[in-house]
Amino acid sequence: MEAGRFQDFCLRFLPCFADRYAGLERFGHTTEGKTRPGTPDLIRTLESGKQIAVQCGTEERYWGPTNKVDELKPVQDIQKCLGKLDNLIEIVSGFQ
Repeated sequence: MEAGRFQDFCLRFLPCFADRYAGLERFGHTTEGKTRPGTPDLIRTLESGKQIAVQCGTEERYWGPTNKVDELKPVQDIQKCLGKLDNLIEIVSGFQ
């Protein structure tokens, strides 16, 4: 599945899974809705200012194999989210 379509799927699916994901928005996409490299892919900022981030991975071998945990794409994405967002309470990492 193309990355943008997978992000659309996550936008629609996650709120069905749990109410806290209602209100997620794309983050870092172009004005035409195309994906671009960036972190996170989706975000929700609560009234309190706390943030929920979602990474939607479509890369082959997203979970490895690798000899080092730090080389895993999901771990790298999480580290980027932690460095970019100030009030993060949850990170969801989904892949297809």
